[in-house]
Formats: sequence, C-alpha cells, structure tokens
Amino acid sequence: MSVAPPAMSFRKLAITAVVVIALIVGGVIVGAQLWHRVATVERHVVAPIKRVTNRASPSEVLPDLVDAACPAVVKIGLGVPPASATKPSALASRQLAGIIVSPDGYIATSGRMLGGRDTLPVQLNDGRELSGKLVAIDPLSGLALLKVDGRNLATLQFADDDLPRTGAWGFVVTSPAGSGCAVQTGVIGQDFVAGGEALKSSVSISPAISENVEGAPFIGADGRVLALSAFPDDASADDPSVLVPGDAAARIVSEMLRSGAPPAAPFGIVAEDLAPVLAKRLGADRQRGAVVVMVKPGSPADKAGLKAGDVVLTAGQAPISGASELGRALDPDADSIDLEIVRQGERQDLTLKS
Repeated sequence: MSVAPPAMSFRKLAITAVVVIALIVGGVIVGAQLWHRVATVERHVVAPIKRVTNRASPSEVLPDLVDAACPAVVKIGLGVPPASATKPSALASRQLAGIIVSPDGYIATSGRMLGGRDTLPVQLNDGRELSGKLVAIDPLSGLALLKVDGRNLATLQFADDDLPRTGAWGFVVTSPAGSGCAVQTGVIGQDFVAGGEALKSSVSISPAISENVEGAPFIGADGRVLALSAFPDDASADDPSVLVPGDAAARIVSEMLRSGAPPAAPFGIVAEDLAPVLAKRLGADRQRGAVVVMVKPGSPADKAGLKAGDVVLTAGQAPISGASELGRALDPDADSIDLEIVRQGERQDLTLKS
C-alpha cells in the first residue's frame, strides 16, 4: 500500500482553504452590494410613505383646531336697536359674532349691524358677560373694533401674509349660545378676480355662511383667520357670504388699534401688496404694484373707473411697489392724481379727481 507524500497532502489542503476563503470573500462582497441595493430601495419606498402617514387630513385635525379657536370667539348682543338705527326689521333676526384679537380685550367684528350703539353686551366662550365699548368702525370694509376689560384672553391671529387662495380649506366658527362653538367647513370659493363686480368685498366661501350671522371668522388649516364676514345691511337669503380677507382685515384692525379710528382710504381705495401667484393671474409684473381689493361705491376711485383687481403701477408719476407706497402717494389734498394701472394684462391710464 502506497502513502501520499506529506507535501502532496499539504498542497491539497492549501488549495481547499484558498477556495473556501475566496468563496467567503466573494459572498461577503455580493451580499454587501445586494444589501446596499435593498437598503436604497427601502429608503426610497418607506420614507415617502412615512411622510404621507404623518400628514393628517383636515377632518382629523379639525377638532383640535376648533378647540384652539373656540375660546377666542365671542357672541355680541344687540339688544333693542336705538331710535337712530335704520332697517330694524332687517337686523332683528341676525346674530353678531366676533374674535378677540388682543389679550387685553380688543374684539374685531362686523360693524354694519351696530347702528348707533356705543356699548354692547359681549359674552365670552366661558360664559362671562362683559360690557363692550365701540372703538371704531371702518365704513369701507364694514369691520369694527370693540373693547372689553380683560386680561390674558385667548386670541386669534389674522393670516396677514397674502390673500387667501381659491380652494383653501377652512372652517367658520360661531358661538350662537355664548358657550361652546358651532362649526361649518368650507373652502375659499372665489375671490375678486373671479367674482368681479359680483363681490362687494374680496373673497367668498362655499358653502356660504348663513345670512343670519355676521362677524364670523373663516379659519385656515394653520389656525389663523383667512377672512372675517361683514354682510351688507341689504343682504338677502340668496346673497353669498362675502368676507374681508385676513390681509386687509389685519391692516384695518391694526390701524384702529393704533389710532382708535378707521384707516384713511384716500379716494375710496383699499389696496394690498401684490403676491406672485396673484400677479400671474392678473397678468402683472410681480416685482411691483399694489392690487386694488376694495373700491367704495360713489367714491372718486369708483367714478374714475377703478375696479377690484386693478394693479396700480404708478401714482402721480411715482412708481408703486406695494400698498404702503400707494397709500402715501394718494394725497387726499390733491385735486387729481394720475394712475397707471394693469387690468387683465393691459395697461391703462386713469385720473382720480377729488
């Protein structure tokens, strides 16, 4: 019987070991590549799903939004109309809501129903009833400011960064019993660009607020007030709810808070800064201009043909980049002021006469 030399056995063992090590190393390399691909695929698939899962729908967050907003919504009593009030029968069935805008008790509401009243009962959402004193009414927007004695009151904030976009979701909050809140969901149905002369203010919501409630806030998904309702005295059951947008309301209320009087509206104009999205819709240069959102009927602006949606580029030869510049350029003591505007993408010249 022959026996394999020791050198031959050692050589076979070494070859076998090298093959095994090569297989292990190869397996590790292939496995690492496959694991990297799987991990990459998981990141691309799982991460978006996680983000979508964390994004709550409006119906899911609505109860929390209502809980946060409700303490700042008040019911304002009208009592017996004063002898100087007009159309008492038209006002008799209506309710007046409002929102607290400062912790020390300033309240923004609709002024079209106040009709000569200086003091009104204000019922807070916790059941307390306080005496509200009328501070000012803005005749153009219809917004009013009241004051009650309070400290550390819950407040609501206007969305003052832009006009609300058509289709923006939100909800109306009222306190019809002066305790707890009633809610109605809706969307911004149209603005002054789509509604044109049909709108006396700037935006409307769909479905419409009941014609029996004024001063109700329309609150967006971030908890800020997108608009505040201010119905005209001659509103009927067929009229849509029209609302003063948060941007305009913020400016008007801020001025009344600061001076105790409504803001000046030279020549009957209320304008806002021109946002890029709105500029595109209006066919205007988004880098400059002030967009007109309200024109007082019968005012010099109305007589000159100025309309909601017009973008003012110059006033009295001065270039206009925003609403503040337009306000400074509209000198109320001037006999006339020439305007260059953009209307539906076309430039026009108008003259305001005092």
